[in-house]
Amino acid sequence: MNCKIDDLIHGVILSIMLFFCVAGGAYAVIYKWTDAEGNVHYGEQPPTDRDVEIIKQPAKVDSVSGLRELRQQTIRANKLQQARQRAAEEKHKKAEYLAIKKDNCQQARTRLDRITNSRRLRAVDADGNVTRTTEQEHQARITTVSAQVDEWCN
Repeated sequence: MNCKIDDLIHGVILSIMLFFCVAGGAYAVIYKWTDAEGNVHYGEQPPTDRDVEIIKQPAKVDSVSGLRELRQQTIRANKLQQARQRAAEEKHKKAEYLAIKKDNCQQARTRLDRITNSRRLRAVDADGNVTRTTEQEHQARITTVSAQVDEWCN
C-alpha cells in the first residue's frame, strides 16, 4: 500500500514539474483580431492593418516556491500516511488483545464452573502422585480462578 502512495506522489511531482517546464514558454503575447469577413483570429503576430486586442496573460508561476510548496505537501502527506498506518496497527493490536482477553475470559469461566461444581479435585504433585485437595486448597483454587475471571472478563 505504501508503494502505491509513493508512486502517486512521484507522479504528482513529475506532472507539476512538467507543467512548469511546458508553461514556462507559453507566456508569449497573444493578439486577437477580427478579419473583414467577421472571423475571429488569434496569433502571436498582430496584423498591421487591423485593430487588435491583447489577450491578458496569466500571472507567471514561481517554480521555486511551487516546488517548495510541493515538497512541503509531500512531507505532510507522508506524515499523514504514517499516522494512518500507526493508527491501523494500533487498532489491529487492540483487536488482537480483545480477542485474547475474550478467549481467556471464557477459559477462566469454564475452569471456575468446573471447580465450583466439583466437590474436591485431584492434584498431581511433582513426583506424579495423585492426591485429593483439602477443602482449604479447594476454596483457595476457587478464589484464584475467580480472580482470573475478574481480570479477564472486566
